[in-house]
Amino acid sequence: MLNLGNLAFTYDPFLVGLARSIFPEDMYLRLCRTFPSEEFFISQPVLGNRMGFSPQNNRSDFRRFLKQNQDWRDFYKWVKSSFERDFLSELARHEIDLGYGTARASRRERALDYLRNVKRGRFLRPRLTTELIFSMLPADGGYLLPHTDNTRKVGNVVLSMIGPEGWDPEVGGGTDINWPRDRRLSFNRNNRRLPFDQVEVLDTIPFRANQAVVVIKTYNSWHSVAPMSGKDSAVMRKTVNINLIAN
Repeated sequence: MLNLGNLAFTYDPFLVGLARSIFPEDMYLRLCRTFPSEEFFISQPVLGNRMGFSPQNNRSDFRRFLKQNQDWRDFYKWVKSSFERDFLSELARHEIDLGYGTARASRRERALDYLRNVKRGRFLRPRLTTELIFSMLPADGGYLLPHTDNTRKVGNVVLSMIGPEGWDPEVGGGTDINWPRDRRLSFNRNNRRLPFDQVEVLDTIPFRANQAVVVIKTYNSWHSVAPMSGKDSAVMRKTVNINLIAN
């Protein structure tokens, strides 16, 4: 469902990928048009000036939203059933091995794996789960503080949701690749956040329609979205985040 065939990576100082034209154009426009309304979103000030909508923070409304939107319901089912396998296979094509294999085991296979390991006194092989989170940052001052991602997160795929109205690049909204000015702070496995004046911007991936930005969690995967400058604008920077979570 998600085309990552043109995914390309940069490797320094950490793994960041970018893919274009990830959805067929007609499907992409339908998804943008039916993106959840702001009333469902919850402010997340610990992350920055950002709002999120997910099963973790609003389960009942999330279920109701999916029930009323066929395209998003199909996409969510794919994220929960096939994304892990497809994504790990794509990473393997780039010689990136996260240590979780490339295929999702069936329920029967997991049960047999569990019984075999219990019998042998061994721990289970680590597994992954997937999360889907809708996110919005206001063009008037929205931002994400410099961070390296949650300790349980293995990878993060951020899908831009820009409708026919387009996006003004002058207001910002790109993903900044950061590095702490104080090199002692570069090791950040526990995901503390820094103010913007304590990091350098090594590169910026502009916020563009129908693209995916991939960040692989490491001890130094510092990234952010700098405060946007769309003064008095009601426009929102809309994304869908697919997270791979270590179980």
